Amino acid sequence: VLSADTTAATRGCQLWHTLLVPSLLNQDEVPAEEKLAAVEAAVSLVSSAECVPALLGVVQSSRHTMDLRLQSMEVLAACTQVEEACRLLSEQHPEVKDCAWGFVQQESLGNANSPTRQLNQAASLIVGALSAGPVSNEFEEDQDIEQLIKTSVSMSTAPDTLRGDGAPQCLGVLATLSRLL
Repeated sequence: VLSADTTAATRGCQLWHTLLVPSLLNQDEVPAEEKLAAVEAAVSLVSSAECVPALLGVVQSSRHTMDLRLQSMEVLAACTQVEEACRLLSEQHPEVKDCAWGFVQQESLGNANSPTRQLNQAASLIVGALSAGPVSNEFEEDQDIEQLIKTSVSMSTAPDTLRGDGAPQCLGVLATLSRLL
């Protein structure tokens, strides 16, 4: 993922995506040993000094394909589903929440399964998970709460394609909004 070469970055991101996303985000039954391996991989990724900034770099870079940016955001979203990894992200990488918040604030265009919508959906899961602790001052502004409401309304109520549990795509934004209110 750290490589300046797009092909190498894609392979690295695909590896993390394969290890984490099916086991941590998909709500289908996953064998216990597979889930444990994914949990350990998530904590290892977040503990690494270089991996999280590299994934954020991919997400924020317009030189990478939308699919690669989406995979990177989904890897970060999967990490937030592991309590220890989520705590580490919150403490050591506050820029993850800032980056995800930026994507949540953007209007999601396209159909329910478009990469832009899926990127927004993964970002909303990150914001929701990283907002689970005490509410920080960054969301206390009325315009931020108003933006969350607008985002949740604009997001599709179509079934979530990332988690695969049939919940609406706006679930992450609604979870964050409910914590704030």
